[in-house]
Amino acid sequence: MILPDTGLQGKTALVTGGASGIGLGIAEALAAERVDLAIVSRNPDPGAISHLESLGVSVAALRADVSVEGEVCRTVAQAERLLGPIDLLVANAATARKEPVTKVTTDGWERSLRTNLTGTMWVCRQIARKMVSRRAGSILVIGSTAQYHRAPGEAAYHASKAGLAAYAETLAVELAPHGIRVNMLVPGSFVTRLNPVATGPVHDRLLAEIPLGRQGRPAECGPAAVFLLSDRLASYVTGAQLVVSGGLHLRPHVRVDWSDVERMNIPETSSPD
Repeated sequence: MILPDTGLQGKTALVTGGASGIGLGIAEALAAERVDLAIVSRNPDPGAISHLESLGVSVAALRADVSVEGEVCRTVAQAERLLGPIDLLVANAATARKEPVTKVTTDGWERSLRTNLTGTMWVCRQIARKMVSRRAGSILVIGSTAQYHRAPGEAAYHASKAGLAAYAETLAVELAPHGIRVNMLVPGSFVTRLNPVATGPVHDRLLAEIPLGRQGRPAECGPAAVFLLSDRLASYVTGAQLVVSGGLHLRPHVRVDWSDVERMNIPETSSPD
């Protein structure tokens, strides 16, 4: 089979949260297209970095917490010093914390939004400034099918991902006159550090809601990301959402035991008012 030329060879990409999970799956696909990589992570895995380097591209492993504005600005500047202008951005870093709505902590709420939503804004802002001056570039924001349906205990995560969808669309509108495309990849249930393999009854309920009958593998996000990032393959695509979910987005969320949901928000006897 003859594969299309993506035109990505020789470009540079910055991937937040790129040392594991979906971010690593996308980084592997970009490396296969001979894209040099800046991998941003709070704790870059040396094994993952070595693996990417073994694919024959330059890899800069950059340690940063995207929930801290100063670290984002410093890291983007560092990536450009090491690799040159950033042609492609994959805004993937995310965190999640389960907290029922009556027990949401300020720290949990703010941490989720600063990492998933505000951190994405900071990295897009910093890189878009340079892309605008060059009138070229492609940005991919990683969303979640959480923006389509809700799960108990994940208010902050769902709010952050719904916000990302609105932000990505605004970004696409404002950057289009400068020749910059912005799209969103929307994964479903993938086996990652944040979303480990489900087991027992939870696993059975989850698979019952996925038409393809299984959770996704991070590498399966790679080809979709390459398509959206490629000016040659997706030259007229901006402001789009490409869902990679095995069909999960077509179904109601995983069925829950409503007595469990009720118990989530019953105050503990030792909890303060």
